[in-house]
Amino acid sequence: MKDISANTSSSGNPLGYAPVLGLIGKFAIPSIISMLVAAAYNITDQIFIGRLVGMLGNGATSVAFPVVTFTTAFAQLIGVGTAANFNINMGAKREKEAKHFVGTGITLMPTVGLLIFCIVFVLKKTNSSSLWCHGECTSPGYDLSRHYSHRTAFPALYYCKQQFDSG
Repeated sequence: MKDISANTSSSGNPLGYAPVLGLIGKFAIPSIISMLVAAAYNITDQIFIGRLVGMLGNGATSVAFPVVTFTTAFAQLIGVGTAANFNINMGAKREKEAKHFVGTGITLMPTVGLLIFCIVFVLKKTNSSSLWCHGECTSPGYDLSRHYSHRTAFPALYYCKQQFDSG
């Protein structure tokens, strides 16, 4: 039987012995602050775009925002999953399986980027695009979405790399 008293000392991992409410505060507060900073950045960005480009620029960035959000969400999903499985397998001394997860993550990133680009391209070419936006913002909005979705593989790989650097 394993001795669990070693995990309750202050030298072990605090996730194993610290109170849950304290851990939630310790990990949630930085996350909340980062989301508030991101929101403040987006608001400031929209103010500058509105002043420099005008209403059409605000409309275009609003149309492109879901593409940016989906790309970031899928990149973090793949990046965090890849990094977690890599670390679990490396800790268990299963290097072959760890390399397999890294290869899968690196392959999935450009694949998801290409998929997002195809979805944006198809939406622009079909009548279903009128559900997303209409009026003067349609053309610049889809141009910006297409322009961003061309480059989704590289931000996705960057988010994946961030997970390995922090883990």
